[in-house]
Amino acid sequence: MNNDLDGAPIWFKREEETYCRQPLPPISKEFAKKSSNEINSRPIKKEMEAKARKKKRTIRRLEKARIKAETLTEDPSMSNKEKADTIRRIYKRASVKNEKRPKLVVAKKQYGNRRPPGVKGRYKIVDSRMKKDKRKQEQNDRKNNRFR
Repeated sequence: MNNDLDGAPIWFKREEETYCRQPLPPISKEFAKKSSNEINSRPIKKEMEAKARKKKRTIRRLEKARIKAETLTEDPSMSNKEKADTIRRIYKRASVKNEKRPKLVVAKKQYGNRRPPGVKGRYKIVDSRMKKDKRKQEQNDRKNNRFR
């Protein structure tokens, strides 16, 4: 009686097909936990892309350094010690630089003279006034140096 759609109109049959489906079997807790762990264990796509870009940059830098080093080794005017020193210097410059810059924090009234929440390590409080003062100072420096 419930499934008797012989005399029903076509639009009704179409709607019945789309909306009246049997419910899916319930998912066990272990399966749900396992699948969520799999999703959470994967690295974030943006992080992976950033690491790939960083790796690509370092490879490019090292490739340039290698080309410079090859041109130096063919140079007959330098001694072997000088060549080794310059090659070492080139590769040192090309290697990864872990320069830790202070974290820039936008100044807000509630922070005052204390550490802003959620900031670890070195930080510098910046605001629009400071930027304007710095810009004006640079203009004055350029203006004063022009006439000397």
